[in-house]
Amino acid sequence: MSLIAHCGKWAFVGVLIAQGSMPVQALTLNYSAQINQGTCQISLDKTQMHLGTVELSALRGTLVAAQPFTLRVRACSGEYQPGLTPAIKVTGEGLSRDGKWLFRSAADSVAQGIGIMLIKSDTPPSYGQKPVANGDFLDLAAKNIIPADTDLNFFAGMACGSVADCQAASVKPGRVSARIVFDFVYR
Repeated sequence: MSLIAHCGKWAFVGVLIAQGSMPVQALTLNYSAQINQGTCQISLDKTQMHLGTVELSALRGTLVAAQPFTLRVRACSGEYQPGLTPAIKVTGEGLSRDGKWLFRSAADSVAQGIGIMLIKSDTPPSYGQKPVANGDFLDLAAKNIIPADTDLNFFAGMACGSVADCQAASVKPGRVSARIVFDFVYR
């Protein structure tokens, strides 16, 4: 899992050229500005999770080896963005099985048809709960509000979809890796 932070600085350079009977002179005027969007410090209590070894037969229509982790949102500052909602955007490569998003990095995974299911929950989840999917937003506050310090609790575990999905010939055992990015944004 990784974390992306946003900040920007812009520099503008303008050139003024005078015309007429006098020799041409060039003047340089440097502009600078700090573009600041209200932001929050976000961190994970774990940056890597090892979910262990699981028998392929244990994955049929269930969530296996789910482990908790916490995303901490702290020290939100600056000005809110008028009309926008502060949120965490979750992204990561993967596949959809049984209507659920499974995070899976194709370049780093040997297993086929198996991925990491991410569920926002304070208690150990079940396979039937709604998982977090690629592109989902987790709102931190209402529009026009600077978020308070908060902890977002998640569980990540292995899954391959429904019983039929997991018995398909396309499901192959092996190493599964996933990268999940949590990005503070205004939307």
